Amino acid sequence: MKLSSISVGRSCRLGSAAVIALICLGATGLVSADDPGTIVPRVAVFEFAEPDESSNRMVGRRAADATWLALHSEGVWELVESEWLRRTCAEAQASPPFGLGYLQMLGDRVRAALAIAGQVQVCELDVERGTAQVTLTAELIETLGGESLAAYRGVASSRREPGEMLDHALDRALTEAAANLARSFASFHPAAAIVLATLPDGRVMLDGPAEPAVQPGAKLLVYRASRAGTVVSGSLEVKTSQLSVLHAVQLSGEKPVQGDRAVVVAR
Repeated sequence: MKLSSISVGRSCRLGSAAVIALICLGATGLVSADDPGTIVPRVAVFEFAEPDESSNRMVGRRAADATWLALHSEGVWELVESEWLRRTCAEAQASPPFGLGYLQMLGDRVRAALAIAGQVQVCELDVERGTAQVTLTAELIETLGGESLAAYRGVASSRREPGEMLDHALDRALTEAAANLARSFASFHPAAAIVLATLPDGRVMLDGPAEPAVQPGAKLLVYRASRAGTVVSGSLEVKTSQLSVLHAVQLSGEKPVQGDRAVVVAR
């Protein structure tokens, strides 16, 4: 599901093996404290778009904050600090819904190889029943080439407790829907592989972990060591997985070369 195809449906209404210094990895990821050879991709969670009639409840920002917290709990990525991202967006006079060009530009400014852009597709508040119903949609974008790597939906509802404001029920619904999104985005094995060669037919051969760690359909970011540090050079999709040998096709970026490191970021 492409970013352009995620549309607002209903209004929110009442009713490589080299040791790399951390500073050099700031542009794309960091080195895990548990495994110095592991690269952890960096992700920016952008404010969600929201229905035109949102009752001034800032549901887009609240949805993004809930998603950030849920992803932080999953612990598979390094996350860009929310306030820094908001300041960067404000400086660029950019607001949701973010076009692909803005996601790439802003991702570069906050040194994030991945961006999550979402929408509050449904936000229904029923004052009489004291209920809140929420549907969130979000997409994972690789910011170098603008490739869509994954898209998911989170749905939740909540009822107001006695004496509570309806906004508390809305917060619970947003938190649950965001948790659903985060579980979907994080439902991959955080494995890495080394590029062995690019074959004459265009397939990329990698030496990776034994099955079933990396299955066909997995999306990988390709990292390349350079004098400036480690940078993202493109993305791949695994097509076949036989024991520890993977064959993938290039989705974006430069042609992979022997020694590049590829990190799974989506399934």
